Amino acid sequence: MYHFRKLSGCYIINVSTAYPNGVESTYSAQIQLSANYQFVDASYKFELTSRHNVLLNNTPITKNADILMKRLSDTYYPMKLKVSVNGNIIDVLNFDDIKKRWQDETSKIIAETSCIAFEQYIDSVKPTMQQKEKFLEAIKRDSFIQLYFMNFEDTLSVSCYNFPANGEVLHYQFYCNEALDGVTISKMYKAEDNNCKGTLLCKFSEFRDIISLGAEFVYISQLGLHTKSIHIRMKEREIKGSNNIISFFMD
Repeated sequence: MYHFRKLSGCYIINVSTAYPNGVESTYSAQIQLSANYQFVDASYKFELTSRHNVLLNNTPITKNADILMKRLSDTYYPMKLKVSVNGNIIDVLNFDDIKKRWQDETSKIIAETSCIAFEQYIDSVKPTMQQKEKFLEAIKRDSFIQLYFMNFEDTLSVSCYNFPANGEVLHYQFYCNEALDGVTISKMYKAEDNNCKGTLLCKFSEFRDIISLGAEFVYISQLGLHTKSIHIRMKEREIKGSNNIISFFMD
């Protein structure tokens, strides 16, 4: 899929969930990343440098529990990934560094706070942080990582996590029903299976990197309509293809 040598950019992700009772929740953040083609094994080394400007329900994080959770997830950055030319994650290259940062931060949190519930949560996550394979499986549930690193073939299997309720997951089978090939490449997908419906639109540059992506998930239960939308867009980006460099700066 990828046709570039180097990439550096900032991406904005917005996630919103709406429930039948009228309650809505939102999450947004900016992800800084870079990528380099590895000629030795024909793969890419992606580095998710940082995640910043995190907002919950359009406001900065203020609740103590949310602050502690963010402190833990911040230890994942920088995250270095080995990725195939088709966009699939192969390996977490700096897992040992991430693991140490996570262990150091959990020790600080436990020393600073006396919250039994949070200590129990840390204990429940420890097995994931002990093995690279489990950690890789866990980060693929992150909305940005899951959708950004994907091989956009004619059929996509996408799991929508924490939907229709927290801790639950629904699986969607998307089929490409429209593709437009030009300077900007677009692929539109639809999913229709009983109570689960969805759409996914991804736009790529001529170098096959993602410019924008929007996914809509719908679930119809006895209570009514549940919806979840995930939108990723490029804020700024510099890319180097075969012979030239193109830069984009977007609002």
